[in-house]
Amino acid sequence: MSINFYRVMRLSCVFFLSPLSSFAISSGEVTLAYVEKIAIERSPELEKTSNYKSAFESAAVAASQLKDPKLQLGLLNVPTDSFSLNQENMTQFKVGIAQEFPSGKTLHFASKAKKLMAETERYKLNNKKSEIIRNVRLYWMELYYLLEARKILEKNKKVFSYLVEVTTSKLSSGSGYQHDVLKSQIELTKIESLIMQNQEYIEQARVSLARLIGEELARKLKPEEIPKWPNLMKQEYVLEKLKQHPLIQESETLAQVAHAQLSVSKESYKPSWSAGIYYSARQKNPSMNNQKRSDFIGIQISTELPFFTGSRQDKMVSESSSQYAAAKSQSMIDYLDLKRQVAGYYANYTKLKNQEELYKKRLIAETKQYAESIMISYNNAQVESDMVLKAHNQVLNVDLQYLNIRAQKAQIRAQLLYLEATL
Repeated sequence: MSINFYRVMRLSCVFFLSPLSSFAISSGEVTLAYVEKIAIERSPELEKTSNYKSAFESAAVAASQLKDPKLQLGLLNVPTDSFSLNQENMTQFKVGIAQEFPSGKTLHFASKAKKLMAETERYKLNNKKSEIIRNVRLYWMELYYLLEARKILEKNKKVFSYLVEVTTSKLSSGSGYQHDVLKSQIELTKIESLIMQNQEYIEQARVSLARLIGEELARKLKPEEIPKWPNLMKQEYVLEKLKQHPLIQESETLAQVAHAQLSVSKESYKPSWSAGIYYSARQKNPSMNNQKRSDFIGIQISTELPFFTGSRQDKMVSESSSQYAAAKSQSMIDYLDLKRQVAGYYANYTKLKNQEELYKKRLIAETKQYAESIMISYNNAQVESDMVLKAHNQVLNVDLQYLNIRAQKAQIRAQLLYLEATL
């Protein structure tokens, strides 16, 4: 996604003869802010994450509730010799209701884990939005680089076409050589070849953008300038802000989820139980003039006896403890990884900034002055055509490298804005 180094080398070095969402940067009538907005609206990943968040929020409510009570119906103590319902005193119809109660605070911790998972999805949603905006900006800058490189190549095509005319004119007047004409034509052909390659790279960049914003909009984009993002913050401040980065908050919340699940496992040492009440109706006794037998009412309580915990509860707690430790380690790994990225981007940004100043203040002007001087000397028959071609290749090479430095610097700034969570 960064400016492809191979492309830069092909567009520049081959010529050597010897070994933020509110920033309205326009692309024609389409602004970067608008493109970022469209990418957010089109993203299926955001919709998926949002649905997961809603699912966990609903699951949190469900996890906090007791199971539905159980209705118990039965016909008890029916004699097998007659299957008569009023022959025996203990024959009865039974109806009851029972409620199960999980062990300890299992419901509380299970619900807490689901709520934290919903919170995790919220942070993931924020991070995905930031990633989408960052990716749009990176692709935007890649397309900007390629379109500007195309302008430089077209400009230098005119220069080398002129050199072909000059060498041809000298050959016609008898003051030049055939090999000078051929060399100039070769360099012109190289330029034309690179323009064709550049067009291919532009199409590839548009395809990458089309995945985010759609093919129709991607075709319209013509970035014409580098976005003016906020000035770079001090590295220490960015490192401090990393603790509030959505990716880190997501990792830390996942660790809290693992801790809640560990608490659920520990609650399994406590017994679960159930309670019920029932009513039993008996039929009349025919041997006693159909006198009504007394009905029964009863209460029933049952509970688990967690005596054998070694193969179940202990293993569940051990598993949850390991997952909690792994989640905490992952949170630290994510933080250190972002910290490493910040350090790397700051180092590269500083290097590119220094290079940009060098090119702007000296190298661009010096190479152009040298090319002009060599051209004058060539017209006065003081140097060979090789010197002229090499000088103009240096101008082209420096122009492309300067463009690449500025584009890469902007891409690094986009990466740092993502790490700063400033979008």
